[in-house]
Amino acid sequence: MCKKKLVVAVDFNGTCVTYCYPEGTGEDIGAVPVLKRLLAEGHSLVLMTGIERDGEFELPIVKERWDDMLKWVEDNGLTFVGINRNPLEKYRSKKLTADIYIDDHCLGIPTKFDPEKSKRPFVDWDGVEQLLEMMNVLPSTPRTHITVKQPSFIFQ
Repeated sequence: MCKKKLVVAVDFNGTCVTYCYPEGTGEDIGAVPVLKRLLAEGHSLVLMTGIERDGEFELPIVKERWDDMLKWVEDNGLTFVGINRNPLEKYRSKKLTADIYIDDHCLGIPTKFDPEKSKRPFVDWDGVEQLLEMMNVLPSTPRTHITVKQPSFIFQ
């Protein structure tokens, strides 16, 4: 099991919910139980999103999506230490620093496609949970099948 407490950056659209921007908040895709497991293990979450731009909203619809996202976070009882920045980092950088990035556009992140849910592929949280267990970030749970390959990096 990972001794170090990690910072996990998590995208919103296509990752926490199906991608439907700018129409509204997408459908649930299973992120909440895994994010709650990370929090229970003492890891910190940072929400990374392209919705905000330097604290200002270019259009009213962007402000609506921002509010929808914050409502989703609150409704699901999640705690993020920051949005689009990691307040735990020692040195301020334009790039969000984290130990792990979970984003539907990340190479290697398991995704799935269901045209009834979304026009685009979205994160497969069962696969992400398996990867986090294989990397020693989360304690292993009994499984009937493994759907992802062993990652090359394991946290100690």
